[in-house]
Amino acid sequence: MIKVNVPNVLRRTWVQFSDELSRTPLPHFTESVFRFLFVRSMLELYPDTRCETEWQRCDLLFFDSIGPSIIEFKFYVHSRQKDFEGNHRGWKGGAGKKNFEEFCGCVQKLVNLDNLRWGRDCGVNVKNRYLILAYANTSERKKEKSYRYWYDRLILPDELSRQVKMRRVTRLTDTLCNETKHKMRCSLFRIEPNKDQ
Repeated sequence: MIKVNVPNVLRRTWVQFSDELSRTPLPHFTESVFRFLFVRSMLELYPDTRCETEWQRCDLLFFDSIGPSIIEFKFYVHSRQKDFEGNHRGWKGGAGKKNFEEFCGCVQKLVNLDNLRWGRDCGVNVKNRYLILAYANTSERKKEKSYRYWYDRLILPDELSRQVKMRRVTRLTDTLCNETKHKMRCSLFRIEPNKDQ
């Protein structure tokens, strides 16, 4: 078993995702589909890696030569609802304070992994904690209603930022859905508990 290069796996996933967008419009993609593409890429590159999805409420657990690592996925798209005649109606879900609070809750979960019962009792610490953030960037949504408002600069609340070291490992080139004209952005973050706290 060798060490998994997570940025390379994500790059490969992004190429496959971009290719899929040419055949399947963005509104048909979900976080689970994106995670599937990532796991498939990981197993193509590292076939001996053990992967567990939806493990202890974590999106992905994998084991490589350095031990267990956890990845959380956040995949946000703007979806417009249509009526039976195909006319656009309201937006389904979307960016905003509630969405950002849920994102921060995910970061907090990664910070607290070793404090959970299964983390304490097994005697093995999680070696790496990653968060993959992919989100739609569209000019149709403005200010707080756009994901780019919350995630392009990504500033965590003060209390959380004191507890975590969140480092952007890589940001991939935007990809475009030709049908919706929405650009997708993707970044990989490494999350580390701030031991100084």
